[in-house]
Amino acid sequence: MNWTLFIAGYGAIIATVVLGWDVVKYIAGRPKLKFSIRNVTDTSILGGVTMARITIVNVGRDPLTLVAAGLELGTRSSHHSWSANLPNPRKELSQGQPFEIPVSLDNIENKHVLWAWGKDGTGKTYRSKRYPYNEPGLFDMVMKPK
Repeated sequence: MNWTLFIAGYGAIIATVVLGWDVVKYIAGRPKLKFSIRNVTDTSILGGVTMARITIVNVGRDPLTLVAAGLELGTRSSHHSWSANLPNPRKELSQGQPFEIPVSLDNIENKHVLWAWGKDGTGKTYRSKRYPYNEPGLFDMVMKPK
């Protein structure tokens, strides 16, 4: 038996396993956004106002700079995009860090939320599954780049 061939084959197998593990770590580590949309009542306002609250969480390992977020709204005849006014032009989200955006129900009344979207500092747009908010309550969706 040729020991050189055996050692070369063993090294090739180990190198392939290490390369595969690096690819898995890269895919698992890249930023991912998870949005939750729910109805809440703000009792600090006289009479209480019901509004939607969007919670954005980076579920990936790498940090993400959020520069824009919003909802794609639609009716039977048309659709348009609603952009949230972020308190700062850029919001840095580390792993597991939540960020909340209040949305007046006047903005989404009589419209379907087709999808939620977010844009990071590199220009990548993250989008949810279609029709995440057709019923009242809590809706979770994981945002992945387009």
